[in-house]
Amino acid sequence: MIMVRRYIGFWLFLILNVIFVLFFLVNQSEFIISALFLVWVNMTIYSVRDLKSKGMLFAFCVAFFSFLMGRHLLSYYFDYEVEAFSEDVNTHAELCMLLSLVTVFFSYMFFYVRNKRKNKQSHGGYVLPDKYIKFIRKYSLGIFWFALVFSVIYAIFIVVLVHTIGYLASYTIEGKEMMRGNYLLLTLNRIEQALPVALCCYLATLPDRKSCNKICGSYFLYLIFTLLGGQRGPFILGALFLMIYYFYRNKRDGEVWVKKSWVRIGLISFPFLLVGLGLFSKIRTGDQIEFKNIGDSLVKFVYNNGVSVNVIKRSYELDYKLRSDRFYSMHFLHDGIFGLVFGSDGTGNNADKATEGYHLAHALPYLMFRDKYLEGAGTGTSYIAELYHDFGYIGIVFGNIIYGFMLALLAKFDKNKPFNTSMKLLIITRLLWAPRGGFTEFITILSLPATIFIYVVVFVSVFFVFGVPRKRCAKLV
Repeated sequence: MIMVRRYIGFWLFLILNVIFVLFFLVNQSEFIISALFLVWVNMTIYSVRDLKSKGMLFAFCVAFFSFLMGRHLLSYYFDYEVEAFSEDVNTHAELCMLLSLVTVFFSYMFFYVRNKRKNKQSHGGYVLPDKYIKFIRKYSLGIFWFALVFSVIYAIFIVVLVHTIGYLASYTIEGKEMMRGNYLLLTLNRIEQALPVALCCYLATLPDRKSCNKICGSYFLYLIFTLLGGQRGPFILGALFLMIYYFYRNKRDGEVWVKKSWVRIGLISFPFLLVGLGLFSKIRTGDQIEFKNIGDSLVKFVYNNGVSVNVIKRSYELDYKLRSDRFYSMHFLHDGIFGLVFGSDGTGNNADKATEGYHLAHALPYLMFRDKYLEGAGTGTSYIAELYHDFGYIGIVFGNIIYGFMLALLAKFDKNKPFNTSMKLLIITRLLWAPRGGFTEFITILSLPATIFIYVVVFVSVFFVFGVPRKRCAKLV
């Protein structure tokens, strides 16, 4: 039966590729953009066939299309709100995206197969005594509930702030100073940073489904509050994070974590969720809301959400104006605890941060629309744009090899290594955000004082209580 399914799957896979090739030939599509879409389709199908182990790769495909590819494809194939970019700039963006996907795809497959072989060849492994796992679970859960209460309070304050001074104004230096000058709000912000860390430490112990549902449901409620405060990114990334974790746990121990009815409900509600997020984007910036039909709203969402492809294009156009002595992909050196050593760029949108700082997310919008940037507007960044500015096309290749390695590493979680597993879980959202975020944001989140503090409290204290386990117990194979 398994062989029959594989045989049918292979032919369906082959037919689908032939259909797309014929479509490209009929439309006389250029080779690069045709190859880009074909690689993405194959990469997505490859991951969908085994969501339990490759859910992270699937989520990365979704993020890559949503943040980068979707807008460009709509403009190319359907002439939807075509923007005035030269052919050279568009070709550059297509080549950058193609190089990224091809490199991630092949490096992922290489490291995934290599890791799988290593696991099969390993006849024994490290087994952490149950008392350690229970201690880590108990203490991380306590920190989670504590942080959740104050995080919700902080999220409610942000909702009030955004509705009072406006979404864009909250990103200006005045808006940031309003919070920095209030020690209570600053404390709440630091506690909020600890929330996902505590959650990842708890989930790293692979708790039972009933307990997990309660914790993850509470966390999802917090994500809704962040959405009301204008933060679409944390909500979408948090939802994808929970999806990846639940698909990983599904049927792994013989227990159903993801019911088929949930999948059906999710697929049906997904278009309506996208429409809602698109309308929400208009509301938060005060733009006029226009609604024709669901199809039109979905197209607008894909187009507006894919604005990060313009970061690749604009940074290429304005590369001669960007500082050549700045390695924007290494911005983690100026965040978290590294910022204490190498200097921090500070907070808020201001001229000094844009001209003297190490973040492309501030340097680029300042060059593009100076006054609007100072009023809180921005372009965001993209890991691809940062890699190209710093190291050229070869940098894009090597950077995506690193991403392929890390995505493959996230195919397996081990509760006997809760420290490693918690770090894997913690960087998931940063890797998914990379098409719209910085290349080294996964390092930044690990270097935040809140992250280090939680790890010390949870993992160092367990060794003080029970001592460092010296015996390595062989796993039963």
